Parts: sequence; C-alpha cells; structure tokens
Amino acid sequence: MKSLPTLLMVAGNTLFRDVMREIVTSHKIMQWAHGCATMGEAITCVRTDHAPDIVLLDLALPDGSGWWFIPHVPSSIRIVLMSNRLDEHSLEWAAKPPVAGFIDNTCMDRAAWHGALREVAAGRSFYSKSFREKRESFRSDSRAWIHFLTDRERSLLGLFAAGLSDQEIAACSDLVSHTVHNHRKSIMRKLELHSTMQLMKWAEARGIPAAYPRGMAIMIEEQPMDEMLPSVS
Repeated sequence: MKSLPTLLMVAGNTLFRDVMREIVTSHKIMQWAHGCATMGEAITCVRTDHAPDIVLLDLALPDGSGWWFIPHVPSSIRIVLMSNRLDEHSLEWAAKPPVAGFIDNTCMDRAAWHGALREVAAGRSFYSKSFREKRESFRSDSRAWIHFLTDRERSLLGLFAAGLSDQEIAACSDLVSHTVHNHRKSIMRKLELHSTMQLMKWAEARGIPAAYPRGMAIMIEEQPMDEMLPSVS
C-alpha cells in the first residue's frame, strides 16, 4: 500500500495549525510531519533528511512574507499557499511552479479544507474559486502592469520595493548599476510614478514583497536574481 504524503504546515496561528492537523490526521489525508510558526523554523524542516512532500504555507508569517521562504524549498517539495488576501502579486505568481495551489482562507469551511487537501494529496493542484475568478479578471485587463513590464523589470520589482539603491541591487545581481537605474526609470515611466517612494507604495499596494527588507542580510545562495521568483510566461 502506498504511503500517504507528508505535510509541513507553516502558519503563525497555533489554533489554525491544530485544526488543520486534526483534519489531516482524522481523515487520513496525509501524514502530519510538523507544524511551524515561523519561516526560520520551516527552513530547517525542509532541509532535513525527513523533508515533507508538501508544504502548506501561510503568506503572512511572524518573521516575514511567505514568499521569502519559497526559494529555500527544494524543488521536490510541492507548495500550497494560503492567505486572507488576493493581491495582484499572488494572482500572478501563485499559479506558477513551484506553487501547486492557492487557498483563500476567507471562504473555506472544514468541508472545503478537507476537499482541497485531498486534491493536493492526490498529486493534483487546487486553487480556490475566488482565486481563479480574480486571476482571470486580472489577466484579462489590458491595463494590468503584467502586460507592459518586461520579464526583467518584473524580476526587479521586489528589490525596488525594498528601497535598495542601484548600487545595492547591482551588488547582488548580474547587472551593473547603470542598467539597474535604467530599469528603474523605465518602470516608473510606464507606471507614471515620479519617485522610488511612490514605486515602493505602488508595490506594497499590489502585494509585491520587498525582496530584501532593510535590516535583513542580503543572501544570494546560488540563484541569480531573476530566478528568485518563478519565471513569467
């Protein structure tokens, strides 16, 4: 008999983790591997010899955005995101590998969670109806920024959102500062923005996480900057 896939849940709310554990174990949907409250704990869990098959990841963690955690997850692990917020960044990136699903917490009861987890355990993806509808609406809007920013410009948005200078971005990417400056100017021109502060506020309003928030060490392991987020098709 094939063993059940193992699940790691990463969420700051203890009660929420307990409820999910009860749903998973009582219905024998998956094997509960562990529950983590922070990104730091979760990074340790996915780098062990007993790494889980699936990660259920809350995007709002006590120690930062769940998006910051994703580059640390081995490619063999499937990730399912959950959030109370359907922002434009999530609508664009959550439908691309390595993410295998997005669950809108605002419209899920126990029965809906049970069905969603069964889909994921069976190796399929699961996206809440609200996510699918809003993503279709967002991508069909010809005025949406995803249609006129280039792949490279989109890959730099998180760094600009962090308030990093051209020199700081150049130091942790494969670009020179002059090229970074030109990309910044191009983005601001296309979005009709007039300062980096306006660009930072624009990014925050759309859920684009600051790639390297001030106060955190800038850590690039082996990936170039444009591979830290899923590629854009």
